Amino acid sequence: MQILKLTKKYETYPEYKDSGVEWLGKVPKDWEISKARKFISQIEPGIWGDDPKQDSNDIKCLRVADFDFDKLAYKDVETIRNYPNIPSKKILKKNDILIEKSGGGEKQPVGRAIIFNSDEIMTCANFIDIVRVKKEILPRFFTYQLYAAYASKLNLKSIKQNTGIQNLDIFSYFNEMYLVPTHIQQIKMAKYLDEKTSLIDQIIERKQKLIELLREKRTAAINHSVTKGLDPKVELIESRIDWIGQIPKGWKIEKMKFLAKTPLQYGANEAALDDNRLNPRFIRITDIDEDGDLREDTFKSLSQEIAKPYLLNDGDVLLARTGATVGKTFKYKINWGLCCFAGYLIKISVNENKISSDYLKYITESDYYWEWINSIFIKSTIQNVSAEKYKEFLVLFPSKNEQFEICNYLNEKIKKFDKAIKNVKKTVEILQEFKSSLVSSVITGKIKI
Repeated sequence: MQILKLTKKYETYPEYKDSGVEWLGKVPKDWEISKARKFISQIEPGIWGDDPKQDSNDIKCLRVADFDFDKLAYKDVETIRNYPNIPSKKILKKNDILIEKSGGGEKQPVGRAIIFNSDEIMTCANFIDIVRVKKEILPRFFTYQLYAAYASKLNLKSIKQNTGIQNLDIFSYFNEMYLVPTHIQQIKMAKYLDEKTSLIDQIIERKQKLIELLREKRTAAINHSVTKGLDPKVELIESRIDWIGQIPKGWKIEKMKFLAKTPLQYGANEAALDDNRLNPRFIRITDIDEDGDLREDTFKSLSQEIAKPYLLNDGDVLLARTGATVGKTFKYKINWGLCCFAGYLIKISVNENKISSDYLKYITESDYYWEWINSIFIKSTIQNVSAEKYKEFLVLFPSKNEQFEICNYLNEKIKKFDKAIKNVKKTVEILQEFKSSLVSSVITGKIKI
């Protein structure tokens, strides 16, 4: 219903002409087409500065991580750097356009742009360029143009790869053709898009909060089931472990190493270069999607000979040991075919006589597991959990029969949560696509404002 309220039958302009530009297509007949560089007055690279010194030269530094690209704005800036004798041209001014020129990645390439809409004294980091436009172009309108250009992947033509880091050739990018409607039209279009995209953003925000709530309830269901069981009348005793608290009488607590039928094993330290589908698939943590399934678009393999010591068996649980995904786990499924695993992962083959792999997987989704993971970071400040540390993790578990009951209960419960989350996420994707299409249609003149 909310999406329907946003849509309507739009008017079009009286006459159109072929722009001769792929990303623009047909445009209103009286609109000018020009290279973006012609209406740009200044491009100024950002500056990283020195470590803060608690003096008058300390200034907030806006980074790419602070970009809120969907809203063409930025989040709260917390980074402080020191800039003795900083040139005035590097101090951000209201209506400066900030464009990401270095960094990026496969899923989110460089070229995102936002507008600086504040009087606060601030500068920006060296991975960002400050773009200032001439009077004939409304900064807000040009920012929407860059949003549409990015959505159409126009930026990809001007990206150069350098030692694994993407760099946007800003001068090549601004050599592309853009539209220049009248200043009055620019104002009208920017105002219209501000209103409509704000409404869409509000709906998206509500949907994302719903996803967060569903995830919290999902985790709560797992937490209670793997620490208290399903019987509300069960007698509880003290576990004497801070992050576990009281536990059902009769449950056991054992170190993970005593629940494995073989020693925990590191994966193969091999480069992911081969994509021969006749060889065992080489699984890395980045190959697993949010649903715990393998992604089709990241297939890599190892030769039979190299893969042999690292082949997975049905039910093996893999644990990420380093980086941003440390602590994340997933269970290998036999229907994935022959697979081996990478060096940043640790394999545990569980002793099914003591604990089921399904039950162990649910434990690694609980708060008590993540509290243990976080306690390691507090002690070491390094995001790395070795096999030696994983072996010491205290696993709480009931009898095999009770594990079976809990897993059956959670399988049904979690399936419903995951389906609800997936449906809401799909709605968010539709809204984001609609927003992107609306911006593009307005700034290229496909609909009349």
